[in-house]
Amino acid sequence: MERLAVALTDGLPGRQGPRDGPAGPRARRLGAGLRSGRRHRLHEPVTMTGHASQVFSRDDDWLQALHHARRALRPGGQVAFDMHTPHVHGWQAWNPTDSRRSVVTESDRAEVWREVTNIDGQLVSFDTTTRYAHSGHVEVDTDVLRFRDEPALRASLPLGGFVVEHVHGDWDASPARATSRELIVTAVRAD
Repeated sequence: MERLAVALTDGLPGRQGPRDGPAGPRARRLGAGLRSGRRHRLHEPVTMTGHASQVFSRDDDWLQALHHARRALRPGGQVAFDMHTPHVHGWQAWNPTDSRRSVVTESDRAEVWREVTNIDGQLVSFDTTTRYAHSGHVEVDTDVLRFRDEPALRASLPLGGFVVEHVHGDWDASPARATSRELIVTAVRAD
């Protein structure tokens, strides 16, 4: 059975998405392929890495992504994903001082930083700015992430055709707590 990973890059120049990680180095990766409407082979599991589940800021988009993942799974198959938790307020470090880092691409060196532009309930809007050292070129990408709390997340999965199997508070499989920075979720296709 082939694994399917849905991965989004984090805006870093030259980054193509994870090569390793929960899905493994031999996993088949589809960018927006789950939305194409074409029938994929049955997979086990479908893995959304890099907090990809948070880019679905609208309920209908999130449910559509879950329905497409469900269609890609065999009966009883799993979907797995990670999500930043809202109560830790991790976006507070998304400012030019605390989030600034240097990256090296094939042809240039760049400084990258994030800056929150708006917070509206569970939605956090932010800009990722990339300043290239040699050319001086500056790119600004605007994004919105949704920080669902655990009850909202648990309520959404059955609507998408899944039964919650596990919700962990970190990659070490510890229980989800109020202090957990992430939720690591596995859910089983409901048939």
